[in-house]
Amino acid sequence: MSHCPCNFVPSLAEFGEISDLVGLTAPRPLFVEVGTHDSIFPIAAVRSSLTKARWGYDLWNVRPGRSRYFFGPAPDQRRPRL
Repeated sequence: MSHCPCNFVPSLAEFGEISDLVGLTAPRPLFVEVGTHDSIFPIAAVRSSLTKARWGYDLWNVRPGRSRYFFGPAPDQRRPRL
C-alpha cells in the first residue's frame, strides 16, 4: 500500500513501533485523531497502539492525559460520487 509523504517518516521504524514512540510523550497529554474507516491505519491497530503506549505513563505513575477523537465517514464519503 502506498502512503502519501505526510504519513511516512524515513527511518522512523529504526527507533521502535509507534506505541514505543507514543509512550515517550508521557507524562505530557496526548491528542489522537483518527478515522474509524481509515484503510491505512485501521481503528483496531490504533486502539492497540494506544493500549501498548500506556507503558510510558505507567513509568511516571500518572494517568494518560490523552484525548481521543474517533470519527466515522462524513455522509458524502459513505458512497462513491458519480
